[in-house]
Amino acid sequence: MIKKITTILAATALTASLFIFSVPGTQASASTQAKVNASILNIREKPGTTSKVLGTFKKGQVITAIQQQNGWTRVSFSGKNGWVSSKYLLPVKAAAKTPAKPATVTKPATYYVTAIALNIRKAPGTSSTVLTTVKKGEAVTFYEKKVISGKSWGRVKTASGKMGWASLSYLTSKAPAKPASKPAPKPKPEPEPSTPTAEPDVKYYVTGASALNIRKEPSTSSSVVTAVKKGEAVTFFEKKVVSGKSWARVKTASGKTGWASMSYLSTKRPPAYSVSGKTIVIDPGHGGSDPGAIGKGKTQEKTINLQTANELKLLLQNAGAKVIMTRTSNTSRKLELSERVAISHKYKADVFISIHYNSASDDGATGIDTFYDKTYGNEAELAKSIQTELIKQTGMRDRGVKTAGFYVVKYNKVPSVLVELGFISNPNEEKLIATKAYQQKAARGIFNGLNKYFD
Repeated sequence: MIKKITTILAATALTASLFIFSVPGTQASASTQAKVNASILNIREKPGTTSKVLGTFKKGQVITAIQQQNGWTRVSFSGKNGWVSSKYLLPVKAAAKTPAKPATVTKPATYYVTAIALNIRKAPGTSSTVLTTVKKGEAVTFYEKKVISGKSWGRVKTASGKMGWASLSYLTSKAPAKPASKPAPKPKPEPEPSTPTAEPDVKYYVTGASALNIRKEPSTSSSVVTAVKKGEAVTFFEKKVVSGKSWARVKTASGKTGWASMSYLSTKRPPAYSVSGKTIVIDPGHGGSDPGAIGKGKTQEKTINLQTANELKLLLQNAGAKVIMTRTSNTSRKLELSERVAISHKYKADVFISIHYNSASDDGATGIDTFYDKTYGNEAELAKSIQTELIKQTGMRDRGVKTAGFYVVKYNKVPSVLVELGFISNPNEEKLIATKAYQQKAARGIFNGLNKYFD
């Protein structure tokens, strides 16, 4: 067995001759440095591909390996332990500088907060979840120290009994001087005084608005300095409450400073959408004097076309896309097909979507189709992406992707498709497609398909 292992190690000397991960089932006697050799490496709760994913490492990241077991390596990250596949790790020589190991204090010590408000976090790092905050001058019990990326963190316990990690830059062993007794000041009327953040350069992300105004002063009546799109980050400096509403003084990525409503800011990064910044023209079919198809239950196609288009518009705008509607009313004049195409060309759309519901002489016809044309380019990829996501969201019969000479796609010089989202001529399907719940699912399917297409 020893000869066999020696032979294998000799054959792979360039990659793992001195690496502890070469021998399955062994335990590392001491922590070892290793480099990630995968684009993204999952950190799992237990050694196995079916185990829960706790986080990820990026390619080239140097990690500390603690233990190896049957092709899996136990690693330390953010104050916790997890497992990664050994085959995606490469050995590295000991670095000139290595992060300091946690130094456990033999006897718990009392430290005092020097910041106005100090965040106590779940793990050592400014990106970790905040468990609670401790005010200036209050005491915490200090247990151990850990250095992360050159910054010192202390594991502490608050007076309320909560355990977590705090930056040692804002803790001191020297007790604060007791102030001379003074009569309590009368409370000041709003606006309340600013509260500087305990930790500078905290990142917040724009959420809940497609674009957030950054104003000169903390008030909706103040002039707008600039605007930040949904998902983009700003640097948070301080908070101020004015007339019961919380405002944050922030700095944008372009370097502009101002005030933003905290109702639209979050420390959690929102999911990114590839439709952000794209111009989408939505064409609700028919309209005005043209009702389109009419079901036996008297449902008019023009009505549900517009309802579905409005649901799609909302999703796209919230994701940061620019949306142009060819029509916004059922009572306005009938829009000619050439006019719809002209709107697409005028706004130089990235994509044109024409929304319809189908009709057939066969009452049993059912399902969804997506049509495209090859005149100005092959939009097959766009059509397939939308059709696939529509079926996922609605669960309807998949009638497939097809070419067709519909005017709005044949003469459109931008990527364009026409979707038929169900049969209004089928009495059972008519009842379903007339509901808001179905129209929202259909809109979500188109939305997901667009993101897939632009990604």
